[in-house]
Amino acid sequence: MQIWEESTIQHFYNNKNNLYVKDFNVSQRMSEATKQMVYMKYFPYIRMLPSRLFFDANSVHGVMHALRVFVLADKLAEDQKLDIQLKSILQCSALYHDIGRNNDQIDDFHGYRSYEEIRKFGIVLQKFPFKLQEIMRFVIENHPFDDQKAVENIKKYSLGDSERIEAMKVLHILKDADTLDRCRFGHINLDYLALEDSRKYVSFAYQLLTIFREKI
Repeated sequence: MQIWEESTIQHFYNNKNNLYVKDFNVSQRMSEATKQMVYMKYFPYIRMLPSRLFFDANSVHGVMHALRVFVLADKLAEDQKLDIQLKSILQCSALYHDIGRNNDQIDDFHGYRSYEEIRKFGIVLQKFPFKLQEIMRFVIENHPFDDQKAVENIKKYSLGDSERIEAMKVLHILKDADTLDRCRFGHINLDYLALEDSRKYVSFAYQLLTIFREKI
């Protein structure tokens, strides 16, 4: 199940006319120089997220959400020492995990539609061998579900035992990155984070909103 409720979405929209991002109470504040470095490193990836891929590019599940999840997933991938191939799968999953959405409400099956959109538009798949494509398909299709459901579903994919372990690791990173960006609704429930490393990025996630934010 999704980890947010419809009321938090409505709260976001009700406050979208504010012309500022609130000064979050964070323990480790980034300097302006560090913020600029983050911007310069990650903003070029925006070219991989054309507006046509999203039902509303400026929504809470639009372009900037995808970019922030990409940044957070990239940080976690480094901590988890993900190899270069799995990191590539994770990056693509982060960028395109929500392009199948047609609303901002609870929708457990938008992951399946997102992967269909990837196939339809021919996004990045040709660069990966079949097994990596299958891991990415599993990750994107199952990121809306809890672990129990994902473990049940993984049997439906053409993956060996070791590949299932890799797929679950990538899924956990993506879901944690997605959860960390829930700070855009005002809070993060740490109980939903699968990886201990993810907890140290709470402060970073809040400040990321001041670097890459939805248009007002």
